[in-house]
Amino acid sequence: MKYFFTITFIIVFFFLFAEIIIYEDFSGTFPPDGWDVIGGSNWMQQNTNHASGTAPEAFFNRTPSTTGTQRLAILPVNTVGATELDLE
Repeated sequence: MKYFFTITFIIVFFFLFAEIIIYEDFSGTFPPDGWDVIGGSNWMQQNTNHASGTAPEAFFNRTPSTTGTQRLAILPVNTVGATELDLE
């Protein structure tokens, strides 16, 4: 029982004090401010949740056909001072 409370405290503490550096729900204009579509036009906003999140989401459409590299990129993120990054 002691371990249960210790683990519960750690989890609650983490979620209360964790700093969210980036959160994007891809609603509104696409690409969002600070983001850029590079190399083509296949990246788009779609009202689905295929990535198990909440609609809308960023979506790479397989049409038109392409053989090049396309990216949905965000500007550099300042992580100075962060001792740990949790990516989801």
